Amino acid sequence: MDKNIDYIKITEHYVEASLRILNYLKSSVKEIHHIGSTSDVYMDMAGDIDVLVLLKNGKGYALAEAIAEEGFTPVSDLPEIFSEEVVLEHEHGDHKVKFILMHHTSDKKDAILHCKKAIGENEKHRRRFRQLKTALSNQKITGAEYEQEKALLFDDILNEQEELDNV
Repeated sequence: MDKNIDYIKITEHYVEASLRILNYLKSSVKEIHHIGSTSDVYMDMAGDIDVLVLLKNGKGYALAEAIAEEGFTPVSDLPEIFSEEVVLEHEHGDHKVKFILMHHTSDKKDAILHCKKAIGENEKHRRRFRQLKTALSNQKITGAEYEQEKALLFDDILNEQEELDNV
């Protein structure tokens, strides 16, 4: 299938799934962002759709409990970066959608959005991320190794920005 068609389908699923969760969370949401490998047309990678849901208040756990009955399943095996957040999973079409509920003032939010932008704008970062995703999907690395290597990539991107800010 053509990568642009795949990206359009993923984007449609992101929008539809985001509207569904917004229906339940209503006025608690400040922003929603499509993040991860499926958010970049140039990554050309299948996988889960990751959605960063920025909340106006810190009621992530209460909100998760309230909508669990609506088919949003809490995720427990989280990467270290999301250990303090609530992550919900939901099947949408032929994609698994992961909603990361985070307070809108979180420092993690800025780092995640900066890394997303940097990967989208920098072929070197995109290539490295694509190699990690490919190694994971081909079972050449474990999920834990993938998360560790992805964290190193994000650290490199953030350190690069810090160096630019200090010049």
